[in-house]
Amino acid sequence: KLEQWDAAMEVVERALARQTVPMDASTADEVVTFVLRRFEQVLLEEGVRIDLIRSVLNRRGQRIRFASETLQAVQKLAETDSFKQAMTAFSRPVRLVSKQQVKGEVDPKLFDSPAEEALYEAFAGVRGRLHPDVPLPQFVEALAQLQPAIDKFFADVFVMVDDERVRQNRLVLMQQIADLASGVIDLTEIEGY
Repeated sequence: KLEQWDAAMEVVERALARQTVPMDASTADEVVTFVLRRFEQVLLEEGVRIDLIRSVLNRRGQRIRFASETLQAVQKLAETDSFKQAMTAFSRPVRLVSKQQVKGEVDPKLFDSPAEEALYEAFAGVRGRLHPDVPLPQFVEALAQLQPAIDKFFADVFVMVDDERVRQNRLVLMQQIADLASGVIDLTEIEGY
């Protein structure tokens, strides 16, 4: 089955690339979304949870085989305590920056707390290992490594301080942590997030 879905997505992408009739990007997106929703329906009929399907297809849907591997992994991991704890820890930075326009780079010179420094060091330690092609278990392992530092940060540090530079620096750190999931999985879709 996966070969058929991979082939279908490949045909759609080739057809869109060779399209001679002018069309805007939203039309191409609609075609891809149509194929993904059909695949989603097949997975639902096989008994896969909708929240897990969407969490994977939102990030890896263009590559059906890879999405399927990720979906199998998230089904195994979703009920484990380590996954739930990592998801809870990760949700804090994501929620904090979800409605903010945050850009820039972290300036460690603006840190005024050991918890802030520890989180940045933990983040720097996992950032290089995470990329859109990382297998989900490695991603969850990296989040688990960040969890204690995230918990300590939120226990000891108030992000929304009056000092604009410090506040922005902390928000940038939160945004960079939130961006770790980019291309991997959309944790916001998972029940209990």
